Amino acid sequence: MSSRLTPRKTADDQRIQPAPSPLTAPPALLWPSVGNDGMSVDGVRFPDKEHIYWRRCLLRTSPMTLPAFAQAVATAHLRLLIMDNYFDETGMSSLRLAFEGSQASDVRLLTGIVDDREKMRSDLEKRINLHRNDQGSVNVQWRKLDGNSYPFLHDRFAVVDDALWHFGATVGGGHPGLNAASGPWPAEETRAVDFFQECWRMR
Repeated sequence: MSSRLTPRKTADDQRIQPAPSPLTAPPALLWPSVGNDGMSVDGVRFPDKEHIYWRRCLLRTSPMTLPAFAQAVATAHLRLLIMDNYFDETGMSSLRLAFEGSQASDVRLLTGIVDDREKMRSDLEKRINLHRNDQGSVNVQWRKLDGNSYPFLHDRFAVVDDALWHFGATVGGGHPGLNAASGPWPAEETRAVDFFQECWRMR
């Protein structure tokens, strides 16, 4: 069927629920870290003192990320849902390149107060529409999340397709402080998508 005749699903269209795809990797606890070549790596244990200092120094001049999560974003084909009360330019810088490869059609962010939110939303929208395989375009939606209101969010979460990721600091792994993330967890079993939808409707 021609893609022009196929109706595009919107973020709020709940009539069609795709079957969850099997997760390809078991959940793991990962530390956004830096390798000996200065590139971002997924650490599987606490980094040593030298690498903690080096990564913090490198972040002053170049963005860093959690590669496993960035790869998941870049290869997403269904959804990217971010809940992070502190998501800011740090989060943006760690995910910009990953967004350019994503084919996700439902892209929504719930974050705290960000002065340049509309500018960043527009930037993400341009990036995610750069290399799409379909003939349509995606509208990135971004709503304000108040940390003093329900769900009183402290931790940071992201749903990528059918997987939940949990972050101890900014989604994406770009925070300069020592932090860790875990995933991918089954989004269906953890009620991640339903919970995001509930919070989204309340904004």
